[in-house]
Amino acid sequence: MEVVEYQVNLPIELGLDGHDWLAACPPIDVVTQAHTKKEALRAIQEAVELWFESCIDHGVLVDALKECGFKRLEPGEPESGKGVRIIRKTQVEAARVSEHKGAELARFNLVSGKQGNFIEGFIPSQLAGDIGTLRHAPV
Repeated sequence: MEVVEYQVNLPIELGLDGHDWLAACPPIDVVTQAHTKKEALRAIQEAVELWFESCIDHGVLVDALKECGFKRLEPGEPESGKGVRIIRKTQVEAARVSEHKGAELARFNLVSGKQGNFIEGFIPSQLAGDIGTLRHAPV
């Protein structure tokens, strides 16, 4: 059986609102609030996970992503360029990222780097259905 996963990389925005930190994931319209920056980052990671889990549990992931502005790439359309993409990974790549938790679980991690904070996730195809490759172009 081939193991295929979808890779998701979503940008996170952080900012102070009075005394509280706001954390947002604009591509899927998820926002959280906490007293510290660390708590806000933890909260947005959990909120993104819950958003995807809920969509998967209800069988509406593709529809929810389309409602948020994602669109399927047309055949021959390059995957490169600006915007958030959900990319179908090959069996070898999926096996590499699935080693520690198994291929049956969707999982998300907070990644901080020079280009900002991101939520990186992997969704097994048996949970996500056939979503192909989707792109969310910035407005």
